[in-house]
This record gives sequence, C-alpha cells and structure tokens, in this order.
Amino acid sequence: MALRGKLRFRCKIETSVRTQDAAGQPVDTWSTLVNDWPAGWEANEQVNTFSDDKRLDTVHTRTLRVNYKSTIASDQRLTIEGSTYEIVGAVDPDGRRRYLLLTLIRSL
Repeated sequence: MALRGKLRFRCKIETSVRTQDAAGQPVDTWSTLVNDWPAGWEANEQVNTFSDDKRLDTVHTRTLRVNYKSTIASDQRLTIEGSTYEIVGAVDPDGRRRYLLLTLIRSL
C-alpha cells in the first residue's frame, strides 16, 4: 500500500466508558480501543472563534492520517508522541475504507 511510508508514528485510541464507583456513583473512564495504531501527521490549522464573553479564542487543530477502522468516532481521544488529543472529526476522504483523516484538538 502506498500510504505505509507516511504512517511513521504509533498512537493509542481510547473510548469513554461509564462505570460505577464503590458507592454506586457513575464515573467516566477511558478504555483502550486500539493500541500501537499506525498514524502520520497531515496538517496544522489555527481557527479563531469568539467565546461567550465575546473574547477572541484561538483553537489549534491538527490532522492525523490513520489506517481505516470503522469504530473510530468523534467522541474518542487519541494519544500520540506523549500528547493527548480529542477527536473532533473522522473522515474517510475517498470512501474506499483505506484510511481516515482525524481532526484533533489538544486536550489540556
């Protein structure tokens, strides 16, 4: 496959799971969906938005290419190179199920 050389990094994708603590209260935790998944950086973007108090906020997004997996969705998170990102978009650009382009926002 021609894309293999571009996927030089490895990432971990996690999905949110709601469990209960010892007192029976709901607790959100993260469960690993896929580990050591091939990935490659595509692009960086900067988006300016206005917050509720009319301040100008800047959001930095990154685009990551990963091998196709139908269970990857925008309510998950991804860890790569020691940083954790929220997945805010997952697109199969050519519809051939070869790879996904993930839009990421860095988690704090």
